[in-house]
Amino acid sequence: MKTRLLTAVAFVSAVVLCAPPARADPVTIDFTWTRFESVMEPPNMGFTDVFVETDVAKTPIFPVQGVPFSIPITSNNDRVDFYAGVSTHNAASFVAGPTANINEDGQIFLFGTLFVENGTWFGPADLVFTMTTVSPNGALDGHTYTDTLRLTTNPFVFGDPAAGADTFSLVALNQSVRVYELFDSPLIPPSNAGSFEIWGRIGSLIPLEIRNVQGAAFQPITAPVPEPSEALLMLSGLAGIALLAKRRRRSPAR
Repeated sequence: MKTRLLTAVAFVSAVVLCAPPARADPVTIDFTWTRFESVMEPPNMGFTDVFVETDVAKTPIFPVQGVPFSIPITSNNDRVDFYAGVSTHNAASFVAGPTANINEDGQIFLFGTLFVENGTWFGPADLVFTMTTVSPNGALDGHTYTDTLRLTTNPFVFGDPAAGADTFSLVALNQSVRVYELFDSPLIPPSNAGSFEIWGRIGSLIPLEIRNVQGAAFQPITAPVPEPSEALLMLSGLAGIALLAKRRRRSPAR
């Protein structure tokens, strides 16, 4: 019986070792900006020479305070600038990651890198985009991920550049970075330009996380939230201390 078992194990091991490696097919990312949306928030008013610009078109905007506006955009080089007059430009651009050899659904790979510049603007701004996989393997081709890169302006905080830095977030992914203002940047030399990578997997095209934040971009450090068991243990300990202190106060003096 032992001999048969060893023979079976040896046979299975040989089959596994001799099995051909899983097929890997190349996958690249095609990226397209599709829409720009914004609104001039009070108390901002009187902005002139407002433009949304790509390598395809330079579109003048005539914003009215409190009235949202939206324009379709396209770009061959995947860069968008939006600015008012001679003020510091805001910009966003995308560079696709290298060709990835994907051999199974669920394999995580680099979609690409978003580069952002934080300039002067008068309210929130949304840049809608779509990524699409391109592959000779039909099972890996044509998967899409649509999201919005959102600029949220934060109030200036004297002496605290990080608190006053504006936020660039991926709405669907629900992750964000902050980017310093040029005039308040603590970097040497001062910079308002940063970047971050987007990683994910196919099944459709599912983004998972932001990585490798660079330049004037950063992710604020947040305090960890205690696990339920840790919180319960902490509350039990505090209750015990309070009960002990109460008993001591009630004990007669000796």
